[in-house]
Amino acid sequence: MTFVERLINVLTYISTSVLTEQFWRLMLDRYYSEVEGNPSSVCGTLRTANIWVIRTYWDLESTRPVPPNFKHVGGLHCKPANRLPEDVEAFVQSSGDAGVVVVSFGSMVTNLTTERADVIAAAFGRIPQKVRSSSHLDMSLPPESRA
Repeated sequence: MTFVERLINVLTYISTSVLTEQFWRLMLDRYYSEVEGNPSSVCGTLRTANIWVIRTYWDLESTRPVPPNFKHVGGLHCKPANRLPEDVEAFVQSSGDAGVVVVSFGSMVTNLTTERADVIAAAFGRIPQKVRSSSHLDMSLPPESRA
């Protein structure tokens, strides 16, 4: 990591901490005092926690020091994957060692022109993997890589 990247990380961490604390003091402290009936603060409540269970992976978090009572438990909430439908499983198995590329542009790409879709399809036609794309796009994929 370069010096500039480290500097950006430090500035991001400091600004996030300052903004978060200001939000807590301005908005949440008033709410906590109303709910508890006596003056209290979010920071005071958070300070008394014995353990923090963070639902993320430590390697996906930004680089920052965390106290020893922070436990990252990413993936704890995940369920086992469902089996693939038979047609999809057959398509994946027929791809061989090259594998499969799954392409999904989501619902935000609704105005993709036919010309652009054909350019994307031509690019997918040049790779050795089979391509499975979202069904709402009309791309003319080569027959051997279509799903």
